[in-house]
Formats: sequence, C-alpha cells, structure tokens
Amino acid sequence: MNCQSTFLYVGTFDFRSNFGVAKRVGAIALMLKELGYDACFFDISFGNEFKCRPIEGGYCGFRVFEVGCQRIKDTLRSIPEFDEFFNTVKDELLGIVYYHYYSWISRSLSNYSKMHDLLFLHDITEWYYPVLERNMRLPKAIIDYLIRWMDINISMRMLLKRSPSICISKRLAGYYSKKALAVWIPFVSNQPCRNSYAPNDEPVFLSAIASINLNARKERFDWVLRAVYDLMEEGIKFKLIVIGVTKDEACSCFPLIEEKILLCSENVLLFNGKIPNSEVLQQIEFADFCVFAREHNRRTDYGFPTKLSESFSCATPVVTTPTSDISHFVLDGKTGFCAKSSTYEGFCDAFRKAAISTAENRMAMHQNLKRDNPLEYSKWMPQLKEFFDSF
Repeated sequence: MNCQSTFLYVGTFDFRSNFGVAKRVGAIALMLKELGYDACFFDISFGNEFKCRPIEGGYCGFRVFEVGCQRIKDTLRSIPEFDEFFNTVKDELLGIVYYHYYSWISRSLSNYSKMHDLLFLHDITEWYYPVLERNMRLPKAIIDYLIRWMDINISMRMLLKRSPSICISKRLAGYYSKKALAVWIPFVSNQPCRNSYAPNDEPVFLSAIASINLNARKERFDWVLRAVYDLMEEGIKFKLIVIGVTKDEACSCFPLIEEKILLCSENVLLFNGKIPNSEVLQQIEFADFCVFAREHNRRTDYGFPTKLSESFSCATPVVTTPTSDISHFVLDGKTGFCAKSSTYEGFCDAFRKAAISTAENRMAMHQNLKRDNPLEYSKWMPQLKEFFDSF
C-alpha cells in the first residue's frame, strides 16, 4: 500500500451478513480506490466480546478487522485493541471515516485524527432516532431512551457539523454543508447489473421487509397490505410476494387490517418469511416490481432507502412514495411508479398504475434500468472526486 493513502472506516458494518450498511461502505471504498486511495475497516460488533481479529478474505478486496463489544459504552473508550490496531496502520493512514452517531466515539476518533494529523470525516446515512426498548423495565427504558436522545442530538446538531461529511441524501448534504464540506452520495450499487427477467402474465410485486418495527418511523408496510386488498376488490389481477415476515406476524402487528390480510388468498398475497439475503436479490430480479411505502418525516426524508438501490441493481423497477430523493430516480413508466404524495391514497394510485401496466411496459422499464442504472457507483465518481479535491 502507498504511504498515507488509506482511509480507515470505523463503525458497525456486519460484513458477514452483507446487509445494507456493508454494501454502502463497500461501494464508497471502491469509489475511493478508483480515486487512487485505499480503505480498511474496523468493524465493531455489539453483543459478543472478542479481541480484534481480521476477517479472512476481507470485503470487496479490502481488509476488515472486527472486535466484539458487549456494551455500546465500552466502544473505543475502553477497547485497548483499538489502540493496538491503530498503531499497526497509522503510518499508512490519510484519514478516518466514522459511520454512526455515538458522540463519544466521534470525539475519540476526532482526537486520534488531530494527534496524528489525519483527515476526519463522517459518513452520514440518516437522521437517527432512539427507540424505546420494549424488553426493558419502564424506568430503565425511559432513562436509556433519554440518554440516547441527548447523545444523538449532540452528534447530529453539533459534532457532525465540525467535519467534512459524505451524506446519503441531498437534504442531509444541504444541512451539513452550511458549516463544513459535504457531498451527496446516495446508496449506490457496486455490483454489476443482474437481470434474467421475463414479464409475468400477471404483474408480480415483491416486498422485502427486514422486520416490522413500528417504532422505526420508516416503513408503512400496512399501506402495502391495504393496497393489495383494495386493488383485489377492484378486480385487478396481480400478486404480491412478501419476504421477511410471516402472515401471523403481519396480522399481529396490524390488527386493524387483520381481516383484510386473511381475506387475501395465496394467489394474491404470499408470505415467504425470512430467507438469506442472496435469495432475496434473486427474487427481486425475477419480480416485475419491488414495492415499499414510506410517509414523510425527518428520518425518511433525510435518509435513503437501501431497497431502491438493491432493486435497481437487479434492473427491477420500483413502486413507492416520494420521500427523500426518490423522485429523482423513480420516473413514472420509465423506472417504476412514484406516488404523487406520501399518503395512502397516493401510494395506492401508484400501485394501481403498476398493476395494470402491460407486459411490454414492464419489459421496457427493466431494459431501461439494465441499460442505465442511475445508482451505479461510477455515475457518482465526479462528485466524490470534487469533494476530495477540495481538501
């Protein structure tokens, strides 16, 4: 490796599972490599305690070191392994990139950077919110919630403004660019476009849900289920396949629409439960559309959906609502259908347009994305190059 050409990414990435976070930072690392830099990762794994160790084979050709930490408060402040690890790579480092929001980690890494004359950046992917833990007793849960709320606000409103930032949405970049350098790089794909699609006789929609978290302020999966029933009642022929949750879980979480869920036969609404991530992408590839719904709030407008990038990487058009920067990429009849508003009525109307689309229309949309994926990482190289050139 070249002397002082490496960026050290620090955060919780879960490379072994290869979920959205790993794909996000992996794509940024590949972009850095094309700009002449290198990257390595320090992956903090919560819940299991083990010493710093390399992951064999790394990730996307980059070195990965992981450390197990039982409690969040133990990170960096009391992990001697980080000091030892840092000393092994410091001579090749140009900078540190922190992916997360914990204020004490951000301060610690900022101090490391100052002590060793390194660049310090943040990779910001959403406006974080604390979640009230249901498995804690109420007084402890409330105290934990308030501590996290204060920590998040210290980070998002103060600390993150002091350093250059790679932001996942245009709104985040606009917010942080008022105080420091910021660049908008959405959730881009670092995988070659995969597509073996042939139009289904009746449109097949896919909804991939990691979990139903009613406190997460992101997904409106209940809108998707309501729309399936309402469009079925209109006599429109289509099928929705749900991955990640079971019918029982959906009924338990949404008792107000339980009857509608139960009235949909498996020919219209099929729940497949949890499957490996690699199989999810295969099913997205063969679906006519990927579908998800979100309503406007700070978290959805300042973040960016992983599902959009994953769907486009499979050349599969999307049906969704216009939160964040989605309307820049989901163009009606070309790359999917984007609702006119982030309401149930708006979403259902977009779903209806997709459900009555012809096989020729659907094939054309898949071909559009196979030919030109707007979230392919190479299309965002000029923005990242300009960002680093400005240091």
